Amino acid sequence: MPKAKKQKQTRSQASPLRRRPNTRSQTQADAAIASRVPPTEAIQATEHSVAEPAPSTPNSTRAAASTAPDPPAVQETEPAWASRVWVGTTISMTRALALYRLKKEDLDDLPSTMSKHEVNGFPVPMRLYKERDVERRAWDKYGGPEGFLAQLDKLRKRHSNRKSKTEFKCPDAYAPGSGPVDDDPHVMRSHKLAAVKRDMLPWLWAACNASLDAFADIQDDGVGFRRYEREDAMQAALRVLVGRYPPRPHVPLPPSPAVDALRAVLAQAPQLPPRPEWGKQKVAGLEYSSGSWPDEEDSYEWDEAYLGRVFRALSEIIELHGRDDCGWATARWEVYETYKERMWCGICYVVQLNERSWEDGAAKWLRADHLNVGLAKYCGVPAASGSSRPQRIG
Repeated sequence: MPKAKKQKQTRSQASPLRRRPNTRSQTQADAAIASRVPPTEAIQATEHSVAEPAPSTPNSTRAAASTAPDPPAVQETEPAWASRVWVGTTISMTRALALYRLKKEDLDDLPSTMSKHEVNGFPVPMRLYKERDVERRAWDKYGGPEGFLAQLDKLRKRHSNRKSKTEFKCPDAYAPGSGPVDDDPHVMRSHKLAAVKRDMLPWLWAACNASLDAFADIQDDGVGFRRYEREDAMQAALRVLVGRYPPRPHVPLPPSPAVDALRAVLAQAPQLPPRPEWGKQKVAGLEYSSGSWPDEEDSYEWDEAYLGRVFRALSEIIELHGRDDCGWATARWEVYETYKERMWCGICYVVQLNERSWEDGAAKWLRADHLNVGLAKYCGVPAASGSSRPQRIG
């Protein structure tokens, strides 16, 4: 059975207390009431105006008409289009005209600033625009965001049909796979990270970024993950982790005798000791294995007695509620979360020499083959038909 291991390589884990392998470092009406004329006073005012009308003359009629308030003007609002460009991004005139397919006169009334950049050691003046202003001007010209995207798609296909060896030029915000901007700090103003977030389940995105944040906490330089490093790591997570987890339930199982029994067992789950204390004394509910580097590593695992309690509680849930979402398929996530927290081995970014990878030491509790082996060993339950085939998760 897989075990929580002491790692000789640098690694991080999503647990908030972890600073090195198997250790942890802990990390959302006022109402104003408008005054109204009492109904009785309003009626009296109306009756008075009917009973005693003011004398009217041609001059007074014209004066009343001239002093009558104008009807409120209809305010025109711009379409609620979502920008793909981050606030504060600037773009030169040359790039604005080329990438957004505009003409110089399209930019004439846009605010701009002058700047200088060096070319061959000489300062060259450059006019800069806010890229969001340029983007909206392109939308106005081509019929909104959809129209501008359609224009780019047409030009991209034309470029591809020519079999040109040059890359098709377009704004970074409109590269394939990009979308509206995301203010999540973990996106880091990166279209690559924004694309990863769109393709990743929210809980998995949060867990992977928590692991990277923990990894950055133990670095010596104090810089943390630079944007390109987080891009590489999260793109690797997208390849390695997405699609390898079963559906995560939105709500836990309702109470029942079997569910309550499992939760009582999990509440007593043994806790992995701090790394400096490993092997010094026996920990109730944990089994310690000593090893020598590089062949074998120190490790802890829930001991046979506690594992038997967990699998017997799962067996009761399966007997009463089945293996689908009303039973084990949801209950397994509670075991996963407990094992992850108590054994400090959830989703983890691992760096060993020049190799970088993702692991999840708790993912075994989500697999049907791990369940079947445990039920057979501790409960004498034969493997379910068709579900004993090993599965790879994490």
